[in-house]
Amino acid sequence: MSTPRPGALTPTVGAPLSRRALIGGGLAAAAVLAAPRPAWAAELRVALDRPSLAVGDLVALRVQLIDGRPRGVPDVPVGDGLSARFRGQSQETVMVNFQTTRIITYTYGLSATAEGTWTIGPIEVEVDGRMLRAEALTVTVTGAPAGEEARAAVRASLSDASPFVGELLHYSLVFEHEGEAYNPRWTPPELRGFSQLSGTDPEQTEAQLVRDGKQRTITEIRLPLVASAPGTQNIDPAVLTADMPVSADARTGRRAVDLFGRERTRTETFATKKLQATVRPLPEPRPAAFSGLVGSFALEASQLPVSVELGGTLTWELRLMGRGSLVGFRLPAAPAEGNFRVYDDAPAVRTRWERGGLESEALFRRALVPEAAGGLTVPGVELVVFDPELEQYVTLKAEGQAITVTPGADGGEVQRFGAPPAAGGGVVDALGDDILPAPAAASLGDRSLAGALPLLVGLPALPLLGLVGVELRRLIGRRGPPRAVDPLARLAALPADPAARLAAIEQLFREVCAARLGVAAPALDRAQVSTLGPEAAALYAALEAARYGGAAAALPALEADLKTWITARKAGGAA
Repeated sequence: MSTPRPGALTPTVGAPLSRRALIGGGLAAAAVLAAPRPAWAAELRVALDRPSLAVGDLVALRVQLIDGRPRGVPDVPVGDGLSARFRGQSQETVMVNFQTTRIITYTYGLSATAEGTWTIGPIEVEVDGRMLRAEALTVTVTGAPAGEEARAAVRASLSDASPFVGELLHYSLVFEHEGEAYNPRWTPPELRGFSQLSGTDPEQTEAQLVRDGKQRTITEIRLPLVASAPGTQNIDPAVLTADMPVSADARTGRRAVDLFGRERTRTETFATKKLQATVRPLPEPRPAAFSGLVGSFALEASQLPVSVELGGTLTWELRLMGRGSLVGFRLPAAPAEGNFRVYDDAPAVRTRWERGGLESEALFRRALVPEAAGGLTVPGVELVVFDPELEQYVTLKAEGQAITVTPGADGGEVQRFGAPPAAGGGVVDALGDDILPAPAAASLGDRSLAGALPLLVGLPALPLLGLVGVELRRLIGRRGPPRAVDPLARLAALPADPAARLAAIEQLFREVCAARLGVAAPALDRAQVSTLGPEAAALYAALEAARYGGAAAALPALEADLKTWITARKAGGAA
């Protein structure tokens, strides 16, 4: 049996591990096993409920990303007979044998819109700078079940298949069905080259008709659009989904019902055909005064009075109406020259659906303030617009009007901001330009609930504030006014410590001087004290010498001199 060398470690065979060591080792192993897989282990999968569909079927398409962090929602390309719409995403974490796996699932609604064999994908997703790829799937779409296609159908159209840039039109979706259709919902297509008109909601109408001896319901949705980009624009199919009753049994003619006697339904998807539009650019050359409006418009103007007193205001109303978009349009500015000022209000614009389509109307109010008596010609307004029906530029005119400005009964005068004041008048600084005078009896105030809220909140607190005031008055009356401390009494109660005694003497002297001069005691200086006489100046110098020189022996003399000075001041009525 060999003997270990001195200083060598001798292994212990079969020695039990401590509890702390076991726990530490277990946690370390769990941490290693639970660590997520590296980025190179990320995986992309695609799953479809069924490999074959019928026209009108709607199934779930799931794209799963395993152990990866994508950039955005994956794009799912599909064949012409399919339509994929993103529905949402979810995330879950699974742990098996201490191995953590994170799965992100993107769910799409896949609709079968036409017969044929179509592909889904391939789908690519960028994860940590690396592209993951899921190979394409093949889906077979068969015809709709017998009788189903005839029961319901959708179709789409544009009110103008060849609009000009800037022209107002609408996209129409018609859903025609026999019997009931529950919970219909539609997804508008991606409208490339068009933008939806802001401030105007889609219109939905419903009608009933009898076709082939059967009653059918027609629902139409019209979406207002503005052509925005020239060229050939392809519009993808729109998809409508509804819960349709299951067809009656062919032998018995009975409707299918569930356990509660309710009519059974199945979710069906209907898709329109693709549309194509050619958006035409506006003709060149464009007039220099072109307003940018595209549409068939008319311009009307109100009649102004033949005369107005100096200092009065004329309000001219101009109404622009027709088929076209007026969103964001304003009248051209009035000419700067002329003996009047012009103020334009924000126009009131509205667009409404009429039987023939969309009608727009804008009301402009232009206030004119004459600045001199005599003849005044209100300048007219000219608008150059492009009329898509005539396919040419046209000029709309509102003729100018002649007005007589009279001095008025009091010989009124309009004064410009910043001009010298009239004789005998005061100077007024204008804080803003172009401000119309308010009526003499006018007042401004917030009459809304928010404006009255502080008053409503404060009213219940008034009785409480009154009680608090009474109690404070009672306490103040009980305490009475604070009593002034006699300087001589303070001299008799000086502290025994020399340093504290000197500080108290100096503080008392400064307070007496400050009270006489009406200044703050800390800000008192030699020059101010000297105005109270030679005795005060001598005391100031003696206190300063004692403070900086440390002459504690001089304290009795300082106290005596200060007492004599205070007594003399009191006798003279100065303190």
